[in-house]
Amino acid sequence: MSSQVSSYHEKSYTDGFFKVSGAHGFLPVSDPLPKLPDRYASLQALMDELPTNKVYPDTPGILAVPDAIVKSVAELADFSSIAQNETDVFVIQALYRAYTFLASAYTLELSYQQFLIDGNYGKARTVLPSNVAKPLVIVSEKLDVYPFLDYHYSYSLGNYVKNDPSGTLHWKNLNMACKFSGTPDEIGFIMLHV
Repeated sequence: MSSQVSSYHEKSYTDGFFKVSGAHGFLPVSDPLPKLPDRYASLQALMDELPTNKVYPDTPGILAVPDAIVKSVAELADFSSIAQNETDVFVIQALYRAYTFLASAYTLELSYQQFLIDGNYGKARTVLPSNVAKPLVIVSEKLDVYPFLDYHYSYSLGNYVKNDPSGTLHWKNLNMACKFSGTPDEIGFIMLHV
């Protein structure tokens, strides 16, 4: 191997959560938190209830019920002050993952419900409640990323949970910490990227 190629493979980048390197690829330095810490219990409970299919295929979640997300978000505490004091990058990433899923679900739920009625996507909500928007901006700034659902920290690479914690990253051993539909096709498609 030439010294130039060897030198390239020895370089790495890390932000404390991801370590992009020849040895580690694009994955986090360790497995993402599967759940938020207990101090965010109500946010975690909302994320657990969010998918259209909480337990596929028979148990509907919040996104399966028109406007249920509006009530659920209205009852959610504003965790801005607690999030502002977070220093653990894995907690910050898990918060970012939860808030980006919640922001996307909240804004797009009307569009989805209209699709179920007539096959056409309707208009999305254009205002995000402050109890979601403020902490989302806080954790986004801490990670130095934009406050929207992204591939790295939110939807895929920072969203896997091992079914068997001692197992490998084989896609059959992976699930998602946060989900929209909760169906096997969503999980299979997204976790295939890990």
